[in-house]
Amino acid sequence: MKIFKILMAVVGGALVGASAALLYAPRAGRDTRKQLSKRLDREKKVLGKQLDRQRQVLMKKGRAALDDAAEYLSDELQDATKKIVRMVAG
Repeated sequence: MKIFKILMAVVGGALVGASAALLYAPRAGRDTRKQLSKRLDREKKVLGKQLDRQRQVLMKKGRAALDDAAEYLSDELQDATKKIVRMVAG
């Protein structure tokens, strides 16, 4: 009788364990690959949008730096031209 109870407990535990394993088992390989592919596509879109935003920010900063440099060089060229004119006239 004691052995029967132990055997039933082992069989019952095995059935519960097998049931839990089936309930929590991962999806089939095809389903998992499909889910991963969808997730990858979503993340790729998000990353692409972030990269575009950062590219736009960097382009604006680059243009501003280029404009500042061009203005500085123009001012320096005007100052140098005025000095040369004064030296030649002077």
